[in-house]
Amino acid sequence: MNVLVRYPAMYGLDDISEIYPFSNFDETIGTMHEALKVGGYLAIYNSCYLVEHTSVAAKLKRIGQAIPKQNGWVDKYDRAGQRVAVASDAHGVPISMKAWRQYMFNNSHVGKIKNAYYVVKDGEQADCKTIIWQKIA
Repeated sequence: MNVLVRYPAMYGLDDISEIYPFSNFDETIGTMHEALKVGGYLAIYNSCYLVEHTSVAAKLKRIGQAIPKQNGWVDKYDRAGQRVAVASDAHGVPISMKAWRQYMFNNSHVGKIKNAYYVVKDGEQADCKTIIWQKIA
């Protein structure tokens, strides 16, 4: 349902802090975490921020990925709203919503676009594969 992004307003932007502050994402993930019992699962797909940056990250255990093997087609941003990773195809061209839909839903395009993420900010790490988290505390 793309509730953890502001697409298409954020597409191609280096800074989304005015459009969608990290604090809003952090609060939403915190609310979902509170609703889970210990041992419960949280699946986050296609968010522009990373769960491991949230205030509840230490209370969640990375379980891994599901299918698809990447956690979405939107760029990833740090806590300050600065882009750290770009969703790109196999040729390094940023993936548009249209191209991603073709990739996911049109059999003639499956395999032609590979969802890859490239870290664009020195020193930042972006885990663009983990989708499923388990509440441990």
